[in-house]
Amino acid sequence: MTILATRHFEFVTKMGEDFHQADRLLDFLIEVVSLSNLQSMSEAEFSSVQVRWHELFIEMNKTLGRLLQQLPPPPPESKGAKAEKAQPSQAPSAG
Repeated sequence: MTILATRHFEFVTKMGEDFHQADRLLDFLIEVVSLSNLQSMSEAEFSSVQVRWHELFIEMNKTLGRLLQQLPPPPPESKGAKAEKAQPSQAPSAG
C-alpha cells in the first residue's frame, strides 16, 4: 500500500495540474489494491472496474499527450552525428 501511494504521488506530481483525475485514480487504486480483491468481485463490479480503468487510462494518456506537446522540439542533428550513431563502435585491437 505504501508503494502504491508513493507511486500515485509521484505520478500526480509529474503530471501536474493538467491531470484532473488524481482523486478518482486514488479511489480506484484503493478499491482494486490486490488481485485477490479483483477475484472476489462480482461480474457486475468487475465490469464497472474495467470501465472506470479505461476512462482513467484515457485521461492519463490525454494529459501525457498535452504535456508532451509542451516540450520544445529536439535540436536538429547534423548528418555527421547521425552517421556516427549508426556505425557500431570498434574496440581497439590487442596487439
